[in-house]
Amino acid sequence: MQTGVKKRTDIRFNRILYTGFVLIAAWSYFFSKDTGTALANLGIALAFDPFSPEVSWPQRPLFQRIWLGVHIILVFALLFLTIF
Repeated sequence: MQTGVKKRTDIRFNRILYTGFVLIAAWSYFFSKDTGTALANLGIALAFDPFSPEVSWPQRPLFQRIWLGVHIILVFALLFLTIF
């Protein structure tokens, strides 16, 4: 029972951090016009998997794979904008 409570707490904590970094990235890009900071924060957000990190990639539901795929595409798009 205790591990289930810890797992839910970890997922909530990850979701809070993930959301926070995504919001900081959005603020940096849209309001501060700083693509480098937006890139860094959006990339760091990926470290905090908002879904269950224990589930392997093939076992994840399709919507989670699409969500994370779009996220990484946005990171690479910002990298392209930052470099060029």
